[in-house]
Amino acid sequence: MQIIKTTLLAISLSLLFISCGGDEDDNNMNLTGLEGEWTAIEFSATTTTNSAGQVINAQIEATTLDYCLTLQDGEFQTNGSYILSTDATTSGIAIPTQTSNFDNVEGSGTYTDNGTSLEIDGTFFEIDVNGMSITEVSNGPQTAEYSIDSNGNLVIVQNESISEIVQGIMLTADVQSSSTWERK
Repeated sequence: MQIIKTTLLAISLSLLFISCGGDEDDNNMNLTGLEGEWTAIEFSATTTTNSAGQVINAQIEATTLDYCLTLQDGEFQTNGSYILSTDATTSGIAIPTQTSNFDNVEGSGTYTDNGTSLEIDGTFFEIDVNGMSITEVSNGPQTAEYSIDSNGNLVIVQNESISEIVQGIMLTADVQSSSTWERK
């Protein structure tokens, strides 16, 4: 009789462990999906802009972030505020550090998840360099690489080259940006 009780107890414990193990896998799967609400915790960009032969190189860092991203059913929305600090040079001359406040920012667009990259129609952040909006010339779909880091944060890296005529002047911009988002 003792052998039967021990066997039944072992089978019951095995079923309990198998059942719990499956739940953990399902929960991990839900935590690694992109859909949901994310809060920006880090943003930086490097830009090289050429406008009528004047080249401006800039390093941009978010100094304050209160900014959210919602990904749902192929559409995204952004809202909140952030402060960007920009250090730039032109012709080897340093431009004084500029601080840009972006308050009550709202944006939206569509995205397609390609497994390790996103095709984005719209922008997640607005970027100005020396009073010139880099974001405005960035129309049409863009591609960004993404990953989920060991902390479960969404990391988006984007390298983009833009060429467009703005107010009769040819503008080219190379933008390399990185943002990190924490799940809400």
